[in-house]
Amino acid sequence: MTLRSASRAVKDNWHIVVVCIVGALVAATVLDLTSDDQYTSEQRLIIGPSSALSIEEALNSLDVLSRRSIPNDLSEIVISVDVITEAARAADVDDDLSRYDTDARVAIDANVVIISVSGPDPNVTTALADALSVASAASFERLYRPYEVEVLDGAEVPSEPGGISLFVTLLAAAIAGALLGVLIAVGRTAVADDDGPDPLGDDLLWDPDAAKTEPEMRPTTRQR
Repeated sequence: MTLRSASRAVKDNWHIVVVCIVGALVAATVLDLTSDDQYTSEQRLIIGPSSALSIEEALNSLDVLSRRSIPNDLSEIVISVDVITEAARAADVDDDLSRYDTDARVAIDANVVIISVSGPDPNVTTALADALSVASAASFERLYRPYEVEVLDGAEVPSEPGGISLFVTLLAAAIAGALLGVLIAVGRTAVADDDGPDPLGDDLLWDPDAAKTEPEMRPTTRQR
């Protein structure tokens, strides 16, 4: 199918494209209205040598710390089930923890771990982020005694939900609906073309009047 025939197919089946766009917009709106707003609170932790170490021991610990494996260990401790449960108990959170997502990532070129907690209640996300920083730091320092973990920035209660705005969601839904409508329109036309006349030229099966236009074969007589 050429580009011209595809554009003709969309023009002839424009109603299909419109229905797909409207359907996608309605589905995106319903999904946005029925889903809970998600708030995110962040906490930053920095890893450094313990104050009980000598200067030489502190320098050695910094050299080991530069290998990036230790900050990754702290990020794994943050998202462990035991630490999250301990933090929720310490923060006196009685909400369903399955509604909250906890993540930890290591900052680039820094011994800093960023904790983020997302969920429907901004106060709970903040309390969990604070409690996670304490619980994970204590668990980490028990495993790695030459190091200490300190809080760089305390978690603040988010004032606005995060995530994708409704406008962006509707725009993406409209584009997806338009693409789906175009595919259906082009596919429908292609199927209809396949069911058309035989390309070998057996027109009599499709046009009964075609026989009338055929030249008549008259017998020729030979004169003697």
